[in-house]
Amino acid sequence: MEASGVKFVKSSLSMKKGTTATAKVKLSPDGCTDTVRFSSSNKKVVVVNSSTGKLRAKAKGKAVITVKTGSGKTAKMKVVVK
Repeated sequence: MEASGVKFVKSSLSMKKGTTATAKVKLSPDGCTDTVRFSSSNKKVVVVNSSTGKLRAKAKGKAVITVKTGSGKTAKMKVVVK
């Protein structure tokens, strides 16, 4: 079933350089099985695993993580690395 919407559980995230975190998303309606792909606007600051959403903070700065469902819905999350 395709997602009618997608959103990040947290709209923003603060990380320390050298740490990892996971970007969690909520698809609607509940139980849908659409695929999701993650990307980073600044790979020098934050690298994200495109399929799992695992984030790795590489350098101080800001980046925007985008998630896109197979049906074309998108959401964005701001990440600040200190």
